[in-house]
Amino acid sequence: MRSCKPIAENEISLMVKYTDILFDFDGTLFNTGEGIMNAAQYALTQMGIEVKERAQLQRFIGPPVTAAFRNFYGMDAENAEKAKAFFRKYYAEKGVFECCPYAGAKECLTKLKAEGVRLSIATSKPEVHAEAILKRFQMRDYFAVVAGALLDDSRVEKADVLAYALSQLGLKGDLSRAVLIGDRNYDVYGAHACGIKCIGIRIGFSEQGELEQAKADEIADDYRDLMRLLLTES
Repeated sequence: MRSCKPIAENEISLMVKYTDILFDFDGTLFNTGEGIMNAAQYALTQMGIEVKERAQLQRFIGPPVTAAFRNFYGMDAENAEKAKAFFRKYYAEKGVFECCPYAGAKECLTKLKAEGVRLSIATSKPEVHAEAILKRFQMRDYFAVVAGALLDDSRVEKADVLAYALSQLGLKGDLSRAVLIGDRNYDVYGAHACGIKCIGIRIGFSEQGELEQAKADEIADDYRDLMRLLLTES
């Protein structure tokens, strides 16, 4: 006769759905908003543009900075480059460390790594800054690959950064067991362009409905919810 004894929680075997999990950086692993917005405000001030509402600067978190100046303030290519130089000056000197990891991020990474998942970073943030922050917070060893933008903008769009990360990992062909975790529509679009899924996470800077409109494959409210989506009973 089959036993009807309930299974204790510690008897349940869990399995991670993915072998490779890539993380966006700004708004996903780290709350870098203060440093990015301060850098954007400094750059705009230097360009003679008054920022009336600081909340408007949240738009700079996620997209490539040159494109942000062009799209949000109508700058031509020359002025966008000047603004980018001011932005990077402030960010390199002060803004880079005006940040902190999100609650639950380290615990999530520790659990995933213990389960044998290969972790990586794919970000439109300059790679040099992502590396510096990870080392500052003693989190670099979690990641097999840290792929970011290059300072000459030769690799800056999310799809390009992600494609580079996948190539560094040797991933090609069947990508069904790779996924990107990100907080913005840029992450969803970039992941889908590269043929992998994207799980959106709401802890960052997305606007209401942004992840749904971009058609994120799944959406987590926080890191606890993310772990629920990543783990399955085996």
